Amino acid sequence: METYFISQYDTKKNGYNCTCGGKGTSRRPIVEETRSLRSTAAMRQHTDPILKATHIATTTKANQDPEKRKQIAEKAKARWADPTFQIKMRAKYQTQEQVEKRYKASLGKRAIDWQIIDPTGQTHAVHNLKQWCEERGFNHKTFRQAAYQNTKTNGGYQVRKIQSDDSLSKTSRATPTQNC
Repeated sequence: METYFISQYDTKKNGYNCTCGGKGTSRRPIVEETRSLRSTAAMRQHTDPILKATHIATTTKANQDPEKRKQIAEKAKARWADPTFQIKMRAKYQTQEQVEKRYKASLGKRAIDWQIIDPTGQTHAVHNLKQWCEERGFNHKTFRQAAYQNTKTNGGYQVRKIQSDDSLSKTSRATPTQNC
């Protein structure tokens, strides 16, 4: 109906319409004045506590809608399926500076101690779960998931995180050469 009246009254040429209708905007560049006004409005919204709280509540509620979350996920998957997007993201986030920054942030963080009970019932104290799993051909994410969900792995292993006050001596930890 919109396209009919735009063509009937020729409002694209002799009126206020920028397109023939039904296709949104013509993606004309935004003038600097409009960009500045939008920027000022956004800054005001983020500095005013009431506006900020209203915005957060509205977006949180909207993003909890399962249909909306599904749409967001599908769009993200489509973007990441594009090789040019992947290259662009790698160039942005995998710079040498970014890698060094992540490395420095991880310094001083120690590996977590884990207790693993194998299908035979034997208990193993492990300091580095990822390394232990890789040495045995297991997927460390599966073991970590089993620990956090308090379930067993498909192979029958039970895994739990050892709290710092647990009394497992460092001598009982599994070493890289120890076979289980």
